[in-house]
Amino acid sequence: MAEDPYQIALGRRIRELRSAASMSQEELASAADITPKYLSQLENGHVNPSVGVVRALAENGLKVSLSVFFNFGLSGEDAAALAGEVTRLLSGVTPAERVKAVAALRAFCTETR
Repeated sequence: MAEDPYQIALGRRIRELRSAASMSQEELASAADITPKYLSQLENGHVNPSVGVVRALAENGLKVSLSVFFNFGLSGEDAAALAGEVTRLLSGVTPAERVKAVAALRAFCTETR
């Protein structure tokens, strides 16, 4: 049977979010009420989960909304976590420093494209 690229992408996303949450497969599986073996199969793109399993993984295990769970952007980074980190870093600076930081980030992103 041919590999399904969507199953593989979903499995990678689950692994990325689990790693970002510093969770083991056993911890996530327990929180989502599935077996670690099934989670391993999911992460490797070998099985196709039900909507209920996806919801349990996202909301019960990873503590993210389904919209964050299915956000495959930002090169695999969790958009909510990234936004939170940027907000945290900029919260202790003056408005003028914040403008400079955003300008530097904009320049950096332009250079790397």
